[in-house]
Amino acid sequence: MKRLIAVCLFLTCCLCMNGFISMPEQTVKTESPAVSSVAPDVDLVENARIENLLNRNNVYGDDFLNNEKLTNLAAVALRSYADDNGFIDEAIITAYIKDLYDIDLVITDDINADMPKKAGYVYLIPRGFAMYNHDVVSVTDCTDFIVVTSNVTVYYHDGGQVAGVATTILIENNNTAYGYNIIDSNIIF
Repeated sequence: MKRLIAVCLFLTCCLCMNGFISMPEQTVKTESPAVSSVAPDVDLVENARIENLLNRNNVYGDDFLNNEKLTNLAAVALRSYADDNGFIDEAIITAYIKDLYDIDLVITDDINADMPKKAGYVYLIPRGFAMYNHDVVSVTDCTDFIVVTSNVTVYYHDGGQVAGVATTILIENNNTAYGYNIIDSNIIF
């Protein structure tokens, strides 16, 4: 009789445990379809990555061809890295330029020749600056590069703003945080 009661208790425990064990499995099954239906749209993710890159850019037109302009525009973008005297480490600036534009810039004494100097640093010239906000309109794949057309609003330090259309050429680069490098960009107002 004791054996029968022990077997009944054992079977009852097994049935109860089976119910508990299968409950999480049912929960997972009901949640899985909801999770899979939230898969991101690849184009939206790619456009967001490109917009992020474009919004960090402040180099346009002939600025790409002038090392002093590249350096000073990068310094403006990196102004939060300036020390109390207005100097930014050269390594931060050159890494930023390499990451965004794939340009191996060497900062020489000719850059900002008549500005304060500190070995290994670039002086952040005090001045107003603009911020750019892009909305991607189209992305055209041209095999070796892509052309991005975007509506851009430029916000100036004095509170003014102007709208234009930017055309930016990007090359794919998996060695950068952005996945692309900007090789040219122009704005038409």
